[in-house]
Amino acid sequence: MILPLPKQIDIQSLGDRSIPEIRWGEDLIRSLPSAALQFLDQQRLPPGSGKKWTEWVVKFQPASPIAPIPNQGYELQWGEGEIILTAKNEQPGIFYGCISILQWATGPGNTVMLQQVRDFPSLESRGLMIDISRCKVPTMKSLKALIDEMAWLKMNQLQLYTEHTFAFKKHETVWKGASPLTREDIQELDAYCRARYIELVPNFNSFGHLERWLKHPAYQHLAEHPEPFTNQYGTYYPNGATLKPNQDSLDFLDELYAEMLPNFSSPQLNIGGDETWELGRGWSKPMADKIGKHQVYLNFLNQICDLARSHGKHPQFWGDILLEKPELTSSLSPETSCLVWGYEAEHPFEIQAGVFANLDRSFTLVPGTSSWRSLGGRFTNMKTNIESAVDVAVACKARGVLLTDWGDCGHHQPWTFSWIPLIWSACLSWNHHTDGFFHMENVFSFANQRIFNDSSNTVAQTLKALGEIPDTFSTKPHNASPIFQLCFGGQDQILTIRTQGSRNELLAAWERLGAATRNLACNDQLLLQEIQFIENLMKVGLLRGLKQPYQDAWEAAHAAYPNIWLARNRPGGLEESMGYLMAIQPDG
Repeated sequence: MILPLPKQIDIQSLGDRSIPEIRWGEDLIRSLPSAALQFLDQQRLPPGSGKKWTEWVVKFQPASPIAPIPNQGYELQWGEGEIILTAKNEQPGIFYGCISILQWATGPGNTVMLQQVRDFPSLESRGLMIDISRCKVPTMKSLKALIDEMAWLKMNQLQLYTEHTFAFKKHETVWKGASPLTREDIQELDAYCRARYIELVPNFNSFGHLERWLKHPAYQHLAEHPEPFTNQYGTYYPNGATLKPNQDSLDFLDELYAEMLPNFSSPQLNIGGDETWELGRGWSKPMADKIGKHQVYLNFLNQICDLARSHGKHPQFWGDILLEKPELTSSLSPETSCLVWGYEAEHPFEIQAGVFANLDRSFTLVPGTSSWRSLGGRFTNMKTNIESAVDVAVACKARGVLLTDWGDCGHHQPWTFSWIPLIWSACLSWNHHTDGFFHMENVFSFANQRIFNDSSNTVAQTLKALGEIPDTFSTKPHNASPIFQLCFGGQDQILTIRTQGSRNELLAAWERLGAATRNLACNDQLLLQEIQFIENLMKVGLLRGLKQPYQDAWEAAHAAYPNIWLARNRPGGLEESMGYLMAIQPDG
């Protein structure tokens, strides 16, 4: 199976045939770095005893200017014992062609004899951003395994969302106990990504979401509003989260950039800039009263962008604040790329993308995995949210799509629940002209066989069934599932769901939860434990909603959580995440 599905694939014949043994021709070996070849060689099937193997030599042929091939694209032509790979003299296209050959040779469909493949991406940039600041920092082994699968799916950008989880030399107070990434870690990951044609883009939120810094006395002088506040969604913050827009803050960022950014080879930097809740309510209030809060925001955003460029980086920023006043976007600092984000199925990507498309500005659309604040995911929402982002990105000629996986409110969801969204986003952003139902079935098959090593073919379907349980409810909370709110919410949220829905909805969700995991059969014990952990948290939520005892489900989840966490992640943040479980510990 070649996934993402190629733009054009011609099948020569079906049926039994010998298993392909791939050998790289000398011209192809000269065209790729040794690190890339090493990765490709790790994906090959070794010849097995008692099997019939046929050698196929892959030869590289530079694309002719008369018959151009799009950037990152490739063509494959099967001949007598050889496969001709044609691409530009740019290595990504050659690399992606080799991956498709290996997928054909090693996958379950390798009894299909191909004749020709012509392929290229629908979008230039196909990325993933994972949250490493809300409690959970993956181990290097976990990150490298993720990078390998991203390369196998022809993705080419990774961002690690960072607030405080980089080990700045002079700021141990902020990252102590968080198991941060060191400069050596970043350098190692950067080289690992480069060998797989993935750009590791530095990501450091440089305006808002700095509450983990500003809670410490040594940094409170940088806060726009050091005192406790409540944001527009009713979330209480015990201290400030936004930098005051002045030179002291720029000097602070300059020092951090000077230490962090040289570890990345990427020419870009995501400076963040979203959700500056308190701006205009504290230090900058006189200025905001005079020229408006959004103009204050834009002025300081442009200064941060200039600072990023002084460090040799092209800035990206989250576009939510400026999209509140789209008329200001024409005054953006030049060569600045906007990240247009939204995580609901009905998010107005088309309207928001149009703002930047009309200005001929670089922009990327940002959907989400819908895994956070959901427990078992929100499958229907995720599928539509990603489809919408990709469709608009292609139509509006965006640079690409950046799939986000956040960790709000304790980051309880194991990464297992984000694989299906990741594969779906990778497939659509490479080739958005696909039959949705058939293509999702390919996603499940790929995930079961390669990711979950699941010969029973039940894991992906179980994850889908769990992710569809929120559809049972008439209540549709923003950026969350009803079961998450039942599990971790206060009595007011539980009462809202009970009032807007019915007891029958809760009982139906309980039945669907039991049915979702009934046929699950997998040899991977860690994966089973992760699914059972989420199942138990979902039981806690539903039982709270039904006003039934939930001691057994809570105890099972609480007991399993540390081992599940530490199997894939560093220890920092576990205690904070466990705190959310302790807050709902049943009496007695």
